[in-house]
Amino acid sequence: MKDLRNILANPEYKKLCVNFTEKHIKNKNSKNLQLISQNKKPEFGGEWSRKLKPKLVSLLESRCSVCERRISHSDSNADVIEHYRPKAHYWWLAYDYENYLFACSTCNLAKSDVFPLYANKEKVNYLNKNEIINEKPLLINPFFENPYKYFELFFSNYSGSRKYNVIKLSVNPELTDDYEIQKSKKTIEVYNLDLHKKEEKYRTEQIFDFTEFCKKLLPYAMELDFRKKIMFKAWQNRNKEPETLKQAEKEYKEYLEKLKNEQSNEIAKTGYWQLIVLEQYKTIITP
Repeated sequence: MKDLRNILANPEYKKLCVNFTEKHIKNKNSKNLQLISQNKKPEFGGEWSRKLKPKLVSLLESRCSVCERRISHSDSNADVIEHYRPKAHYWWLAYDYENYLFACSTCNLAKSDVFPLYANKEKVNYLNKNEIINEKPLLINPFFENPYKYFELFFSNYSGSRKYNVIKLSVNPELTDDYEIQKSKKTIEVYNLDLHKKEEKYRTEQIFDFTEFCKKLLPYAMELDFRKKIMFKAWQNRNKEPETLKQAEKEYKEYLEKLKNEQSNEIAKTGYWQLIVLEQYKTIITP
């Protein structure tokens, strides 16, 4: 999951979104209020997909907002406008652009209408909708908060009928606030970001994508680990060989800077790369 707060700062997209919401939300909500008063379900069209999705797809480079999978245009029904707060309950936000994510159908199906709140608090409804600011959602919204602080990237290898490297997201061990810890756990659980579980219902197709992705990403983490070990060994001998420690620290910082400056590589555009740069990762790889 990548930090996407810059998307809503894009002037062209922001203007498109504001115009869209102003055009649709009042009219649509008025009609749905009438339906609800008649004990009927609200009705929704696909205006958000027709009007906003093309620009959002472009800004996100066709990547899912949640799992970062690159979505092929040749896939059938492969991408959707996902409502962060599900329209099944928060129907009055169905045309509010700030409630939109872009997701692959896998993540969309995994989440469905699930929207847990901290401490199992009750969701606001239309009558007390102004209190929504007091809700404490347990799902991360990468358009409004930095997801990097919630996760640690974990590398391991799987031994089954065949052996292959895998990656998954784990809770960042640096978190101390219980709300943030639960938010990290629930986001991983609901969106099924624990990608090493090959048998999971919706992930069969993506596991192989991410296994290949891991093969590309793992060498960078292993190299950083190697340089950390050299630096630690030099630190242990710092009194006898202070210059060796200086050189090890210099080389480590230079390599980390190289990772930070990497822009051309496809991997460098993902949140997984950023977690390595931030040194929020763990590797347990056996020969």
